[in-house]
Amino acid sequence: MAFGVGKMAFGVGKMANGRKCVVREPNPDTTGFTSIIPILLTRPQDWRSGRRKTIPWTALRFADSRLSCLLTFWAFDIILDILNRQPVKAVHDVQITSFESILLLMMNTKTPSFESLPLQKDGPRGNAWGLFGKDDQLGMLNRLTPETTIAATKEIVHGIRIATDWSMDQPKTPCFNRQPLHQRIHHKAPRTVNDDIITLNTQTSTQWDGFRHFGYQDHKVYFNGCKQDEIHNSTRNGLQVWVENGGVVGRGVLLDYASWAESQGRTVLTHEYNPIPLSDLKKVAEAQSVTFKPSDILFIRTGYVRNANSSSHEEASAYANQPGGVSAIGVESCEEVLRWLWENEFAAVAGDQPAFEALPFNSTTHWLHEWLLAGWGLPIGELFDLEKLAIACKQYNKYTFFFSSMPVHVPGGVASPPNGVAIL
Repeated sequence: MAFGVGKMAFGVGKMANGRKCVVREPNPDTTGFTSIIPILLTRPQDWRSGRRKTIPWTALRFADSRLSCLLTFWAFDIILDILNRQPVKAVHDVQITSFESILLLMMNTKTPSFESLPLQKDGPRGNAWGLFGKDDQLGMLNRLTPETTIAATKEIVHGIRIATDWSMDQPKTPCFNRQPLHQRIHHKAPRTVNDDIITLNTQTSTQWDGFRHFGYQDHKVYFNGCKQDEIHNSTRNGLQVWVENGGVVGRGVLLDYASWAESQGRTVLTHEYNPIPLSDLKKVAEAQSVTFKPSDILFIRTGYVRNANSSSHEEASAYANQPGGVSAIGVESCEEVLRWLWENEFAAVAGDQPAFEALPFNSTTHWLHEWLLAGWGLPIGELFDLEKLAIACKQYNKYTFFFSSMPVHVPGGVASPPNGVAIL
């Protein structure tokens, strides 16, 4: 199969699976140049979700003298992916006209700048809607690919496995009037057989906040424009999408803020409003010699779970039911933190505190729950038990690890226990 692009001729070898690259006929309105349309290299739903299948090693030849080289279909697939991404123009508006244009496309593989937000200009503040397609439901989890999974396995050095879920009957008194765990053992007499029936609120203990949990409060809309009636009448943005795409699996990075702050002689107040500034997070990363990579899963330990474990039932009840609502340590809600999270290209963020950001929420313009969940499709993890992980990271002086989490497979799920494990 061959097609022309200006004065360039592309010779496309046949793929092992018989699929072809489909191109549009020359358009007289574009001076004879032909637009490339990625239809059959991968399934349309794979393009929308950002998931690409491995492409066989098949050569693509360019007739232009400066392009006399061999590219694999894998590389060509990347180019097509660039064409299919926002905020780059729609595929049918893009022309590959020269060597320079291909270089320009290669340079556009970066995440759009923070200044370019919102991507959907008529949408809410800070949104990244359309970054992975208008129908995307996976958000920044699109960054977790087979390649990032393979790279993350290199973090397994000592074989130490550490669960990151707090017990589901914790905290002693749930916050925000949430229902505590209830378990009923059902003995199937006269047989020596038992079932257990569990009732729980998926956000009482350790949890992933999904994209149906928190929307823009003023616009009344969730990730990628999902409306409240869709929450009730469809499974759009449900956690089943995470499960069907392999869960939350990649390279985890722990910032042990609690240990760092205490090493500086500070008393870390976890159960009152205590916003952690970005400057402190950067100092923790420097002290741990941590550098971030795109698609990392960020964990921040504040010591909240440690202190909750040591509190009495009476103290826990008084804390959860205090007048005016719960106050807690967390990341500062501000533009500076949002920019840092965006530019580091995290796939998910999590902490051991009730809301990741400090409580009560103190910003209506840079509310992390709005920007991350409803705006970017960036999962937020809360109340993770990072105590054993922090001890192991300090022991081995290694704050990066392989992380795996598979949420509960509930169609239309709002949130879920993570079932997380870190492997050093």
